[in-house]
Amino acid sequence: MTKHQKRLSVPNSWPIERKTETFTVKADAAAIDADAAGSSLGKIVNKQHVPGGDVQLTLHDGQTLVVEEGAPYDGGDSVVVSNDDGEIVAHFEYDEGALVTAVDGAHAGEVGTVETIQVTPGSASNNVTVAQDGGDGFETVEEYVVVIDENFTDDEGESPEDATDEAAADVEEGGDDE
Repeated sequence: MTKHQKRLSVPNSWPIERKTETFTVKADAAAIDADAAGSSLGKIVNKQHVPGGDVQLTLHDGQTLVVEEGAPYDGGDSVVVSNDDGEIVAHFEYDEGALVTAVDGAHAGEVGTVETIQVTPGSASNNVTVAQDGGDGFETVEEYVVVIDENFTDDEGESPEDATDEAAADVEEGGDDE
């Protein structure tokens, strides 16, 4: 497998100039810890009744889950599903004030809280206004945002390099105890 990719074919979210050189380095697969590998986040895109009185939830990736009638899940909500048994581990409601991330569009990768949800009558997409700490915020279509938990973001806005430096300092300080 090659380590290069043509610049013209990279996603728009990559901050590189397209027509300066021919190739760029390919993205490598982001490392994941064992706790996070045991579950996956899914956005509910459809909810329907199935025979037997249960409700079937369809997630953004095509996975389907059967839950009991009256379960508190709605379209747009996010759920964390265990990879072992397919059970729902956590539920995040899609509502004003929810922490979301944009997964597509011009603001892909940005995180903020939902300020308003503008419901558009007819077949057009609903719009969502998202407020950001220290930023102007943005507006995007509802399909582009996914509700997340605080665990999916860096703590206190620190960069990964800062967290690595602090962890190294903690190891150096506690190294004499062993």
